This record gives sequence, C-alpha cells and structure tokens, in this order.
Amino acid sequence: MLNNKVVPFNENSIYSDIQAFFNELEMNTIKEKKNTKITYERNIRQFFKEMCGKDIEHLTIDDIQFKRNDIINYRKLLFDKYGYRNATINQKIASVKSLYNNLEANEYEINASIFNIKRLKENTQEYEVLSENEAYRFANAIWDTEREKKLIKYLLVMFAIRTSFRLEEILNIKWGDLKVNNGVCEVYGLGKGDKNNVTSITVDFYEKILELKEVNNVESDCVFQISIKAISGMMKRLRNHLNIDPSRKIVFHSFRKTAADWLYEKNNDIKEVSMHLHHSNPNVSLRYLNKKKDLTQTPGVLMEQEIDMSFLDDISVDDFKVYFRNSDMRGKLSIKKFYEELNQNVSK
Repeated sequence: MLNNKVVPFNENSIYSDIQAFFNELEMNTIKEKKNTKITYERNIRQFFKEMCGKDIEHLTIDDIQFKRNDIINYRKLLFDKYGYRNATINQKIASVKSLYNNLEANEYEINASIFNIKRLKENTQEYEVLSENEAYRFANAIWDTEREKKLIKYLLVMFAIRTSFRLEEILNIKWGDLKVNNGVCEVYGLGKGDKNNVTSITVDFYEKILELKEVNNVESDCVFQISIKAISGMMKRLRNHLNIDPSRKIVFHSFRKTAADWLYEKNNDIKEVSMHLHHSNPNVSLRYLNKKKDLTQTPGVLMEQEIDMSFLDDISVDDFKVYFRNSDMRGKLSIKKFYEELNQNVSK
C-alpha cells in the first residue's frame, strides 16, 4: 500500500464520498440512462451487505479492504446463492469496481486493481420455458411446499407469469408503480439497462395483490417483501415436489418466458413478443420460446402416417369440452375459429 494517502477518520466520511460517487453518476449519465445511479447503488449495497454485513451508511476503512480472491469468491456467491446469469454478475462486479476506482482516485488506501478479473462468458445453457399449465402447477404447488410467506410467494409467481418482469425488477416494484387506469392496472418497472418498462394486469389480480399490505412491513413501500435467497429455496422445493427432471434448467426466470411463449403461440408475431419482453432486438426474444423439438412430429414421419380416426365415435361431447378447456392456446383458438366458421355457414 502507498504511505502518503489520506485515510478517512470516521465512517461518515466514507459514506459521504460514496454519495458523491452516486451524485456524479446521476449528473454525468445521459437522459436515456438516468437510472444508472439506482442500479449502481443497488449493486454496491448488495456487495457490502454480503461481504461485511453492513449498510454503506456505516462502513469503516477496515470494511472496504479486500483481496482479489475475495472478489472471486463474491462472484461465485452471486451464482451459487442467487443463480444470477453471468452477464448480471459481470455488471454487479463492474458497479463495485467503478466505486473503488473513484475511492482510490480520492486517495483512499485501497487497491482497485483487485477487480481486474476476467469477465465471465455468457451462459451457453438457456433457462427452459415453462408452459402456461406448467407455470400454474408451480404456483399452485406453493401452498403445499412452503411454510412461510405462502401468499407473497404465490402472488409473486403469478405476477411474474403475467408481467414477464425479471425477478429483481419485481422485487423493486413499489405500490406507487401500480396504477388503475382505463379498466386495467398499469405496472411500471425499472428493467435491465435501466429501461422504464410498462405492462398491465387485471384489476381483479391487483386487488388480490393489495392483500399483501396486511402482511408487509409498513416501513417498506415494496410490494413483494421477500429475499432472493428465500425465492431460490422455494424454487428448489417446487422442482423436487413436482418431480422436475434435473436435466431441465427451470429457475424463477423461466416464468418470464411463459407469457412470451403463450403470446407467440397465440398470434405468431415475434415483434409483439419483443414488445412484451421489452427487447429491442427480436432475435433475443426468440431465445424465450420453447424450442423443444418433438421428433415424432417431423414431416418425415407425419407425411407417411395414416391416423385411424374411428376413436372419435367413442368420445362424448363432455369429453371434448374437457379436452379443449384444458388445451393450450392454439387448441382453444382452433376450436373457437371452427365454431365461428360453422355458425357463419349455418347463417348463410
């Protein structure tokens, strides 16, 4: 360490300098990225909370002393404990690195080069899609698997299915971000890259979410008051309870893909899917669709098959109704279209 650096004499001076760093971010970022300060502050607070169990308001000079291996271990913790993607981990490390560069430039006796570690490569294995029916199975199973915060967990999953918001975005939703207007509840969130995202849910579902006000900590304005660690444990229990094949990579992020896959199945419009997911590049949205290929349904097989349809004579009308009520969106739209065309022909 260098000998001529000025060491802050109390914890308040450290917090003051961190605040100055945040203020500089807020002033120097362009309008489109005005929320960069929010993202950096969230990442920096998480770092010190995990590494020394303190809020940034109470840091001392000893609390900000780390070695390179500490940063590597923290990166591993982000993956093991929270299941973050590599890109998210890289961003979180970069946020803290920027702070350390700033503190070092302001003559703190620290070594910012400990953050000069190789960036993680983007994950090659995509999280799998959960179909609408599968996603609801996960949500309903919460009442069987969870002992604590059942209502919060259930509504959290249902909210994720409906909005396709990322987990961190959902956990930052405040009551003021939910606004009833024109017969729906508008939902405003701060997404990846500090984008302001907006979608909507039904007023009925919003009224169910309002029940959380009775169980929430009144000191916080957050709607879903639960930790990422608790959600990670919940997902593990749900996978075990539902006997999900370990080879399937089903995580909380899989709920984000449910509505995207449902929407594409409904109208086959990738641009609309991109708008729902708030992706600027439709090619990114394609990764959110179910790509599992059923090799029993390829043209090379189906073109030579003759299906014996005589079994239809043994199926009752009630059986058909049950089948179509439980079918996917494409099946429901298909029978609805058949019904409408049938009525048109009768009216002629």
